[in-house]
Parts: sequence; structure tokens; C-alpha cells
Amino acid sequence: MPAGLKKRLTRLLPEGEEQNLRLVRAHYLERTFRDEEKPLRRVHINAVVMDGPYEGDPVEDDLKISESQKNPGTYYINSTHPKAKMYPVLANCLTDEEFNGLVDNLEKVGDADEPGILKACAEALDNALNPVFRAKVVHSQPEDPKKNPTFNKLSGEGIDIHPYLNPTEAEETYRKVHGGEKELASYQREAKEAANQPDLTPEDEAEMKEALG
Repeated sequence: MPAGLKKRLTRLLPEGEEQNLRLVRAHYLERTFRDEEKPLRRVHINAVVMDGPYEGDPVEDDLKISESQKNPGTYYINSTHPKAKMYPVLANCLTDEEFNGLVDNLEKVGDADEPGILKACAEALDNALNPVFRAKVVHSQPEDPKKNPTFNKLSGEGIDIHPYLNPTEAEETYRKVHGGEKELASYQREAKEAANQPDLTPEDEAEMKEALG
């Protein structure tokens, strides 16, 4: 990502539909807020849709780890809670060797170092050879859309994150959900047309209606 730039969002993906995603960047993120006792620490991920009518569209999200309730001040990667997203992303994006290497690094970091754990996870994801997965994509809901535009993100459920599904199987899954090849072809055609046509301003729409009579 040269000069810290990232792709601008050109459209929102269908709310709640699954997409094959490829991770293109992961990095440690720390933010301090006035009303928080300690900084908010996360691993921020940037991904793109791998295939289908929305190929190349961006998706991003923040992944976190859990603090132990029994031993406050110690942290771990939750692998059982249905909402936890860090573990399924790691499990699907890392090979066995990469995953085991991360475990070795985390043992060196220790469970009391929240930034160290998150940085190790970010490094493992950022250096993964084939970081692909499938996930349900939703829209962010910012309090002030003018200051923080809506973007595509992972759903709030870790159970919505799965292994990559090849395009043929993905199309078959779509047919089962939406019904028939005709609907899928129409869906893909509309998505392609939408991607190639810029949004019209109200003035443009008025001129077009006037020209068409």
C-alpha cells in the first residue's frame, strides 16, 4: 500500500452475502480515546473479493483478542466464542507451518503482552503465502457517515468465516439460495453493468429523462 493509500470504495457489496476474500494487508492498530481507560488495540485487515461479479472490491475489518476474566491482564486468542473473528481468520489464512510458527512466537511473547500478541498475529497474516478465506460481508454503520463513510466489513460473527470456496461451488451455493441459473446470470450482468457505469447526478438524470421524452 504505497504512501499509506488504500482503494476508495466504489460500491457496497450485497448485505449479508458470502464472498471469497484474499487478505492483502494486516497491521497492528492502536487508538486512544478520551473516554477509554486504555488504548483500543486491534489487528486491522484489508482484503479484496477474489472472484465473481464483485472481484477486486475492498473489504476491511478490525480483529481483537480476549482478556482473561479469571486472570485480568492476561490475553488469549478466543477459539470457541461464536463472535470471535481472530481465530477463524488465522485458521483459514495460515498454513500448518505458518500457524505453528505463530504459536512458537506467541510463547516467546507471553500472555501479558497484548500489543505483542496482536503484532505477532498481524505479522503472520501479512506474511502468509496464501491468505484466503470466505466470509459473510456486511456494511459498517458509522454514527456520522459524513465523517466516517460506510464500508464493506466482515459480519460480527466469527462463525460466518469459512475456508475458501472455489467459484464453481460458490455459484452452485448461490443457485440453491436464490434459485436457478437465470437469476445468477442476471445478478452477474447487473453487477458488471453497475461497475462500468458511473453514478448520475440529479442534473444528469433530469437531462437524460428530458432527452428520452
